[in-house]
Amino acid sequence: MLANQNVKSLLINFCGAFARTDVMVEGILKAWDIVQPKVPVFFTIHGTGEDEAIAMVRNKLGIEPFDRMDDAVKAAVEAAR
Repeated sequence: MLANQNVKSLLINFCGAFARTDVMVEGILKAWDIVQPKVPVFFTIHGTGEDEAIAMVRNKLGIEPFDRMDDAVKAAVEAAR
């Protein structure tokens, strides 16, 4: 997806109803250094393990996840303009 030059921002939504969000974020963080996204990336994180997952995103990426999906969507759309 990030190889597509039409992609101007990325929104990642973690909902940990059946899987732990901290485990999912761990996978993103492992891939981050390899992928090295050149577009702004926005997160929402809710569910099992969210406190740990939010801390991981803050500490490793310096990105503050959004609490509300609609705020994250607005930010991603604005960044893509």
